[in-house]
Amino acid sequence: LQGGHSGTEIDKGRLNAVRCMAELLRRSGGQIAALHGGKVDNAIPTECCSVWVGDPNTLRQACEALLQQWRDVEPHAAITFEACPVPRECVCASDSQAAADLILALPWGVQAWSRELEGLVETSLNLGVCDLQGDELCLHYSVRSGVDASRLELIGKMEKIAEEAGASSERTSPYPAWQYRAQSPLRETATRVYENLFGAVPRIEAIHAGLECGLFAGKIPGLDCLSIGPDILDIHSPKERLSALSTDQTYQFLRKILEQLD
Repeated sequence: LQGGHSGTEIDKGRLNAVRCMAELLRRSGGQIAALHGGKVDNAIPTECCSVWVGDPNTLRQACEALLQQWRDVEPHAAITFEACPVPRECVCASDSQAAADLILALPWGVQAWSRELEGLVETSLNLGVCDLQGDELCLHYSVRSGVDASRLELIGKMEKIAEEAGASSERTSPYPAWQYRAQSPLRETATRVYENLFGAVPRIEAIHAGLECGLFAGKIPGLDCLSIGPDILDIHSPKERLSALSTDQTYQFLRKILEQLD
């Protein structure tokens, strides 16, 4: 699948390979012997692989039906499958279906839009990694929100769904929100410097992504901070690339801002 950054591309309607595999497994029945998808929790998974024990004809029919649906969203979506030796151990059929049901029951994607900035995602989550190790299936989610209360509410909802399914959950590496400030002297300085340096008006944007500014702002009340950087395309995907020209311009921009702050 196409994949992408779980913040800046979460609103693009792209498919999640792990959720697609769960849908395929639920429709096919059978038992799971292996299930692995995604690499990091902040990237939309492009691939998911499963070793599956069941009726191959049922699997093939499910593949054909679902692939047609997925290609309506992502034209280059693909499924490959081949016969393999029967594995020594499998997850039982009922637990295999329960695992697929849980993946599909947990929320995913955009959950709320900003009420202050049109077109900005406020709250979302991404299923980034799925890994079956022995008899334990681990799902790793990245939960984002510009409002901490909304993030915590969504996490609580996920924990409730997991509990009802007989699964356990754990919170790790919380990322604080960095809320938009209508008044920002630092932003005004940066805007003025940009206009003088490049002869153009900068485009000021709020994005739905985790930034280190949120960590600093969470520790220093009232901190006025700004995030700048070069042009990076197709972030967190195999096509990610950096603009060399933009990198140099960002360096010059930062130097001029610092001179104004002396």
